[in-house]
Amino acid sequence: MLYQFHNNKNMNKEKLIDQVKKAFENELYVGDNNIVYNNSPEHLECSELKKAFIGQNWQDVTHDTIFNNKDSLPFFSIDGLKYYTPSFIIDILNDYYEADTLPDNLISLLTLPQEIDTVIMAKDIKKFALDEQVPGFDFEQFLYNQLDTTNERVNKFIQWANLFNDEQKKLIYQFLQYIDDKFSNEYEFNPVKPKIAIERYWFQFM
Repeated sequence: MLYQFHNNKNMNKEKLIDQVKKAFENELYVGDNNIVYNNSPEHLECSELKKAFIGQNWQDVTHDTIFNNKDSLPFFSIDGLKYYTPSFIIDILNDYYEADTLPDNLISLLTLPQEIDTVIMAKDIKKFALDEQVPGFDFEQFLYNQLDTTNERVNKFIQWANLFNDEQKKLIYQFLQYIDDKFSNEYEFNPVKPKIAIERYWFQFM
């Protein structure tokens, strides 16, 4: 289903940044041991990311720190990712092209995983008894195999998204819409698209 979104081509970047700052200003520091999903020193990626962000309030994270860790977002814990999301949004808004791969990485995480479509399809198979029309089709095993990977990614997304309050969710929608409006040419052949992120989840907070 396609949705009609507000046109934000005239949205003021500075105003959006100011709104993001206000929406997240009361967020408490997540805690040193809640930044990454694995605090073991043997997990090198998590250890490096934790070292870069430990003790830092989201307002104080520098562009250099964000840039040097722009491809490490998946190593944040759900709480850590939520806490530093405004840092990433503001860094992207300040200079989209200087942010390099950060926009794609953040938008990818803001997109409800496509695996959930498999679950919907599986439910339709059961609803319309399509499995009975295909000899040798084991619906229960099919669903189990899909849920095994789907639950982890989809649940992680939902848990992360639910950490944001309504005002913060609305600003994430506005951020995605702003990027889609201002930099649409960058996503013409890019599988990661802010519009898809909106259509799959964030449209409900417009």
